[in-house]
Amino acid sequence: MTCHSKIISSIVVCCLMLVWLPVASAQIRPPAGQGRPAVLPKPGATPPRAQPIRNTIPAKSTQGQGSSTVQGSATTQGSATTIPGSSSPGATPVQNNSVRVQVVNPEVVNSQGVPTNPSGSSTAQPVPVGNAQAPTIAKPNTYTIDNTHQSLVFGVSHFGYSYTYGRFNKVDGKFTFESSNPTAGEYEFDIDVNSIDSNDAKRDEHLRGPDFFDAAKYPKIKFKSTSVSQGANGLQITGNMTMHGETKEIVLPMKYVGEGQGPFGKYRCGFYSQFVIKRSEFGMKTMLPNVGDEISITLSFEGIRN
Repeated sequence: MTCHSKIISSIVVCCLMLVWLPVASAQIRPPAGQGRPAVLPKPGATPPRAQPIRNTIPAKSTQGQGSSTVQGSATTQGSATTIPGSSSPGATPVQNNSVRVQVVNPEVVNSQGVPTNPSGSSTAQPVPVGNAQAPTIAKPNTYTIDNTHQSLVFGVSHFGYSYTYGRFNKVDGKFTFESSNPTAGEYEFDIDVNSIDSNDAKRDEHLRGPDFFDAAKYPKIKFKSTSVSQGANGLQITGNMTMHGETKEIVLPMKYVGEGQGPFGKYRCGFYSQFVIKRSEFGMKTMLPNVGDEISITLSFEGIRN
């Protein structure tokens, strides 16, 4: 080989070396971010503590009505996902940009998709549906009618020219009521016939006599409820009314007025009612039709809670 050929061969070898060295250096260089290769511990030395491995799961967003669930990434140790505040592996709630993220390690869910612990048993707890306890219904309070705050007024036609009004000055009774459960109430009234007052003593004596109420024989007008229902404009109180020895079933449309603490510390509750009865249905037929058959009644009363 001539000297000229040797020189050309040397130049070619040098060029090849310049190209090969960077490629080989890149192949043996550790990837960016990994740093230097791990150093094996010396015999008998304590091995270094394992570092968490970042297990990245591609983000997947599912939008529902009013909420979003995203599957993202989580830090795991071994095959179990770390749950803050819990030693059981399973789902990890993570907050990511105000969107609730839930990550499930696929290695710790059973065939139904329920998170399990390493032994295979389910870690899911039963979720109660609705309120576990039935709602408590308040028991009605008992009230005694306050006679000084009752008004039982009646009106009747007088020959078709006008209406004459009167009242009963003494009404006793009791009732039970609870505003959150009004249909559970009960009502009972005792009206003293001898307390009738039409603003004329002579007429009152006539009304107490045998032609009308016959108070000596029937001194009380009584009412006792048998059921209470909710109507369009208040309560409908069905009960038996006894007057002049006759008992008839009537319905009182009762309106709840209000309740609260009275000025002297007693708790009060009051009602109001207007209704019509026919006196002939109770055997009182004297002076019909000059004195009207239909009796319009207005009743308002307060009870003091026992």
